[in-house]
Amino acid sequence: MKKTVQRIMALVLCLTMCLSVFPIQVRATGGIKIDYTNFPDWDFRDYVGDKFDTDGDGYLSDDEISQAKEINISGNDILLYNLRGIEFLSALEKLDCSYTGLDTLDVSKNTALKWLDCCGNDLETLDLSNNIALEWLDCSGNELTILDVSKNIALAHLDCYCFGKVEGLETLILGDITSLTWLNCGGNDLTKLNVSKNTNLTWLACDGNELTTLDVSKNTKLVWLDCCSNDLTRLNVSNNKNLKGLCCCYNYIQKLNISNNPYLIKVYLSGEEETESYCEEEEIPCLGIDEDTTIKCLSFSAQPTNQYAADGKKASFSVTANGRNLKYQWYVQKKGEKTWTKLSGKTGKTLTVTATTGKNGNQYRCVIRSTGTAKSVKLTSKAAKLTVVTKPKITMQPAAATVKAGKTASFKVKATGDGLKYQWYVKEKGAAKWALLSGKTSATLKIKAKKSLSGYQYRCLVQNAAGKVYSKAVKLKVK
Repeated sequence: MKKTVQRIMALVLCLTMCLSVFPIQVRATGGIKIDYTNFPDWDFRDYVGDKFDTDGDGYLSDDEISQAKEINISGNDILLYNLRGIEFLSALEKLDCSYTGLDTLDVSKNTALKWLDCCGNDLETLDLSNNIALEWLDCSGNELTILDVSKNIALAHLDCYCFGKVEGLETLILGDITSLTWLNCGGNDLTKLNVSKNTNLTWLACDGNELTTLDVSKNTKLVWLDCCSNDLTRLNVSNNKNLKGLCCCYNYIQKLNISNNPYLIKVYLSGEEETESYCEEEEIPCLGIDEDTTIKCLSFSAQPTNQYAADGKKASFSVTANGRNLKYQWYVQKKGEKTWTKLSGKTGKTLTVTATTGKNGNQYRCVIRSTGTAKSVKLTSKAAKLTVVTKPKITMQPAAATVKAGKTASFKVKATGDGLKYQWYVKEKGAAKWALLSGKTSATLKIKAKKSLSGYQYRCLVQNAAGKVYSKAVKLKVK
């Protein structure tokens, strides 16, 4: 018996010595211990403890980990040497560790991550292959030479601009992530950039690289493109009909055709007076002069919109245009006709017509012309419709509702008429006046029932250009 006890004591002593030499990460009933072993960086360990250890027991329980969804340690007041321990925060959705001096970052276990800002650090590698939920990424201003986001199928925003760094990206792998709408990869060392599969891009900046070619023919949704300071000899933007801003200065482009870009407002080239005088022509020469020039090209910044007016009242259609020496002319297409007829004397930015039943359904549009250059050009606005309306009439009144607390109560109104607008009002129990419900502007009102709302009354104002009418008042009862 004595020998048995001695053996047990020796075994316990041996285990104790092993644990002191080889500390282990504990995840038992106490959860993850907030100590040097699991969180070796002092500042990060303090941050985790202060923010997520809500019961102050020095451990992260499963419940506390599930609530740890956002970390913000940005700024020069916190300088970290690593973020070890972040792998335990499996529910993390947002991480801002910008400008903290990190040279390594491992988020491979943070598969719920949607938003990551690690800019302004010293990262040489960044593996995001496991972060398929990632939607927003800023890794600009690091020492990355390769970045692969092809697995990040939800990514919409990517900023990997290289500012003031010795090393820049040499390879950017975007793959076929169609969710990408915003990309800034300027200031790097890219010699190739493939955006052909990123068909939802609306904003692209790839300036300050070493690109010799750039194919944006598949990026038909582009609104802004900055590809200046590269080695491009040609640029084709004929498929980019939605383009409003273009910067292609400091390249080797001899001619740029913008005849198929009707919404283009600003073009930045290398030139002075010549670019201004040729702005409205099909081809703009880029003369290689050192100073940038902003060119305002013929375009609409505001189109006419559909109008609703009562019989005998006035309706106005307006345009806002960009260009030089502009002239305006309005046209009408009568209901049931296919041709457009010039409206004599209607040569201003705004067209005002008197609504009559005979004009109901007519469409109006404006043609603008820019003259005084080598070639006069014109642009036609979208068509806008005139609807002559009558006072709305309610065909279905809302009904009183009785619901349980926590459930949703619905009130619905139906009305006839064109150009209808809805606004719901509430009258509290015992109140003398009705109060407007902000944002409640649809035909159906939904209210989350609370005991305190029982006895409240609701009604809807339905109106258009011809008049307005109130629905009957109905009461909410909450059980």
